[in-house]
Amino acid sequence: MSTVLESVQDLAGQFISDSKFAFIDDEKIGEVAKDIKNWKDKTVDPLWGFPKCIKDKDPYKIEKLILYELIANSVNYCYWYGRSDVRPNGASAMKMYELLDASFEEVLKDEKETLSYHGVYLDLQATKNLIARDFVKRLILERFPMLDRRIAHLKEVENLDFDKTFLPLIERYKNGKGCGEVEEWIEILVQNIPGFAADPFLKRAILFVMQLYRGTGFFGVEQIKGLPVPADYQIPKMLRYLGCIVYIDPLNLYVKKEVLILEGSQMECEIRAATIVACSMIAEEANCTCEQVDSYLWSKRNECKDPFHLCITSNY
Repeated sequence: MSTVLESVQDLAGQFISDSKFAFIDDEKIGEVAKDIKNWKDKTVDPLWGFPKCIKDKDPYKIEKLILYELIANSVNYCYWYGRSDVRPNGASAMKMYELLDASFEEVLKDEKETLSYHGVYLDLQATKNLIARDFVKRLILERFPMLDRRIAHLKEVENLDFDKTFLPLIERYKNGKGCGEVEEWIEILVQNIPGFAADPFLKRAILFVMQLYRGTGFFGVEQIKGLPVPADYQIPKMLRYLGCIVYIDPLNLYVKKEVLILEGSQMECEIRAATIVACSMIAEEANCTCEQVDSYLWSKRNECKDPFHLCITSNY
């Protein structure tokens, strides 16, 4: 039986092996791999550190960081409405994180009153629920797209038993025994939170792990090497812009004219599958990780003014 991550690669391979609308250009893959290799060799890639709402000297900073990214990635999807360049009230991933920072700061402003301590750890279950509820109110006030799904996904986070799922892994890490395999963390997400499991390509679950790594080096690069790229809107847009993936009509026309593509359709699945396979090919040729490929392409997304494909989904 395939592991969770292997199943993502297997699924992508199935679509690409008999694609009808999205194709990979091997020559362009090689060119982009050279560019990424040069970029990687010249770029110092420091860790992002903890978000501003978590103090570096906080003895519970690891617990809070995991809680932070868990909440963020439960709703990290679809900020446009009707057209790729229409963002209601400036909705974006950056704004979502700003609202989450505000919720953390509100709930944790006086920890002695709002949190309970039990031995060596915080009452993370109570903290999680307080932050999630405050965050919901902020998302509603800002009128983020797909509010009904975002509220439902945050309710799933509330229902998660943090102590039984993540706390043993955190305690193992803090005791110097490592944080475990990334596969183990992703399995926890998909087994306990339906919203993460619903996406066959596991974009938000993969991004959750990548974000922890980017912030603090959690897991380490050897573990991150096994992750495929989190397939979303922006990465396939950039791959298409750079010539690594090619669409043929009617898909090509749909993307250009910003016509909605049905979630789970062959067109949509081929876009995401081609993204995963192409990024894996680039990473192998550039001798880097898919996380680095993702970072490179994401950093250049504003260079391309073409629209991305439109699909109403909570998967990305």
